[in-house]
Amino acid sequence: MWQRTQKAGMSENEAIEELVKRGMSASEVNQFKQRLIKVQSSNKSAFSSQNSIRDTSTFLRDSSWVLAVPQVKRLSPYFGFEFFSNPNISFEPNFIMAPPKNYLVGPGDELTVTVTGANETDFTTAISKEGNYVLPYAGVVNLNGLTLEQATQKIKQKLKIAYPLISAGKTQVMVTVDNVKSMQIHVIGEAEKPGTYTLSSIANVFNVLYASGGPSANGSLRMIELIRNNKVIAQIDFYEFLLKGTLSKSLQLEHQDIIRFPVYQKRVSVNGQIKRPAVYELLEKETLQDLITMAGGLGDTAYRDAVKLVQLSNKERVLRDVSATDFAYFIPRNADSIYIEKVPAIYNNRIILAGAVNRPGNYELTKDLSLVKLIQKANGILEKAYTNRAAIFRRNPMSYDQSIISFEVSDVLSGKASDILLAKDDSIHIYAKDQMEEKSTITVGGNVRNPGIFSFKKGISVEDAIFKKDRYLRSLGKYMMAQNLREVTPEAHEYALKDAFEATFQDKSAIAGWLQNAKKKKGWGPALDVAMPFVQTPINITRRTAEYSPFGLGTGAYDLYRMHKESDLVNKYAKQLDNPKLSKSERAKIETRLDESKENLKNHSQKFVKNIPQGITGTALMIFGFLLASGSLIPGVEISDDTPSSDKEESFLSEIEVS
Repeated sequence: MWQRTQKAGMSENEAIEELVKRGMSASEVNQFKQRLIKVQSSNKSAFSSQNSIRDTSTFLRDSSWVLAVPQVKRLSPYFGFEFFSNPNISFEPNFIMAPPKNYLVGPGDELTVTVTGANETDFTTAISKEGNYVLPYAGVVNLNGLTLEQATQKIKQKLKIAYPLISAGKTQVMVTVDNVKSMQIHVIGEAEKPGTYTLSSIANVFNVLYASGGPSANGSLRMIELIRNNKVIAQIDFYEFLLKGTLSKSLQLEHQDIIRFPVYQKRVSVNGQIKRPAVYELLEKETLQDLITMAGGLGDTAYRDAVKLVQLSNKERVLRDVSATDFAYFIPRNADSIYIEKVPAIYNNRIILAGAVNRPGNYELTKDLSLVKLIQKANGILEKAYTNRAAIFRRNPMSYDQSIISFEVSDVLSGKASDILLAKDDSIHIYAKDQMEEKSTITVGGNVRNPGIFSFKKGISVEDAIFKKDRYLRSLGKYMMAQNLREVTPEAHEYALKDAFEATFQDKSAIAGWLQNAKKKKGWGPALDVAMPFVQTPINITRRTAEYSPFGLGTGAYDLYRMHKESDLVNKYAKQLDNPKLSKSERAKIETRLDESKENLKNHSQKFVKNIPQGITGTALMIFGFLLASGSLIPGVEISDDTPSSDKEESFLSEIEVS
C-alpha cells in the first residue's frame, strides 16, 4: 500500500492523508507509522531510495494528516465560524508547487543542485541541523535563515571554485527544494483545538488556523496575534479574508511561531430584513453602516429609513430607533441587538375588483379612475353576472369605518346611472346569478353511512338522496386522480355531481325496470325483496348483489384462491432474498415484489372474511324466501308502474326500517 502511494508521486504526508480519507482512524495512523518504520528497519531491501522514509522521527511527529479527517459542519450564530467546520472545503498547503523564492531554507530541507552547460552534474543533500550544506569539490556553505533566492546565489558563488565556467556564463546552476522541512507552530488562547502542530514549512497562517479549528465561542476572529521571539509581529483580521478575499500582510511562518486567539471585545447581532443575519465582531471604531456592509446589505423588503436597536444598561434593556442618516456615525456597543423591519403590506394606490368579471384582481388607482373604467380594464363582466345589484366596500380614511355603496351594474354601464369615482382601498364585488338565487336543499340523517345536506334536484327520491353522496365521492376521486388534482375545482365538482345524479335517477336503470317486473310475479317478489330490497338504481343493485347474494360465495372463493397464490409468491421471494450472490438492483426488485405480494395477500384475506359470511347470509335468505313463497305463506308483492313516487318512498323507508 505504501509503495503504491509513493509510485503515484505522493509525499509521505500526502500518503498518510490519503489513507485517512479512505477511513483510517486517528489511532490507526500512529500504529501504521510505527509498523511501517519497523518493517523498513528489518527489511531494507523492500524499500527503494524513492519510497524509503529518510527522517523517521519527523515522520512520526508529523500531524498534518489531521487536515484530512472528515468533519461534520457545525452551525454557529457567529459570522465566520462555520468556515472552520465545513467538511466540503480543504484549506491545505499545495505540496505540488515549488516553494516561492522568499521561502526560508533551514535544517531539514533537502536541496538538489543541478549544474548544466559546459559542466554537467547534480547532487542532493539535506541541510544539517547547524544549517550547513555540503557542496562536492567546493566545500561547505551555511544557508540557515536565507531565502531560497539568497541560498541559490550563495551556492552559485561557492561553486565557482570548482566550476570556473560559471563566471563566464557557460555553466548554469539551479537549486530546487525536493523535500521541505517540517516546523512546529503553537496555537494558544481561545482556540477550538489549541496545541502544537507539526506542519510543512510551506504552510501559511491560514493553514494553521484551519487545522486548529478556528476560535472557540469566546475567541476573536479579528485580532489574531502572530508571536515570534516573544513579540507580536502581526495582528490578523480574518474578516478581510472572508469578506474581501484579501490579506493586508504577507505572513510567512517560521519554526516555533505562536498564534494566539484573544477574547473578543465587541459583538453585535443583526437580524430581520438583512441578507446575512448573524452575530458580528466589530472593532472599536466601526459604525452601524460598517456592520450592515459586513452583513451583505439590507434585504429587498427592508424598511430603510430606520432600524430598531436594543442596548443593555446596568439594570434593564433600552430600545432605540436609529435613523438612516445616522448609520455612518452611530457606533454600536457590545451585546447590542439590531433588527431591520419589513416594509408593511400596505398599498398606497390599490383597488380590488372581485366576482363575475373576466379579470378579477388588484388594480392601480390612477387619477380619475371610475367604476366604468375599471370594469373596462377587467375586459367587462361575465355572462353569469347578476346585473341588478353590486357593491363597493369603502373605508373612511379618518375613522376606518366601512361603508357600502350599492349600484346596478347594467344601469352604470349603460349610462342610465351616473358613474362612480373610486377611492383608495375600494373593494368592488360583482355578484354572480347563482350567488343571488335561493337554493333548495334536503337533509339526510339517522342510520345512514354519510349524513349531510345535499342540493335538491328535480326528480330526486329518498333512496337517491341516501346513496348520491357515496357515488359523488367516488366520482370526485376518480376525476381528481385522472386530472392529477390536489384541490376540488368547479369542474371536478360538476363532473362528480352529474355522475352521482345520473347513477341514482330511476329512468337511467334498465336493471331496475327488469327487477320491478320480476317482483310482480308470484314467488319471485319476496325472494328479491329479501335478497335485494334496493332495486331503483344500478349502484344499489350492484352493491346488494355482490354483498347479499350467492355471488358473495363466488367472490369469497376467488379471494381464497388468490390468498394461496400470493402466499406461494411470498415464500418464493423470501427464499430468493436468502441468496447472498444477489446484486443490489436484483435484491431491490425482489423486495418490491415481496411487498406487493404481502399487500395483495392482506387485501384478499380481508375480502374473504367479509364476502363469505355475506354470501352465506344472502343464499340462506333467498332459499328461505322461496320456501315461504312456495308454501303461499307470503303473497307476492305487486308494485305498479304508476304508483306515486311518494308511495315508493314510504315503501322504501319501511323496508329500511325492517332491514
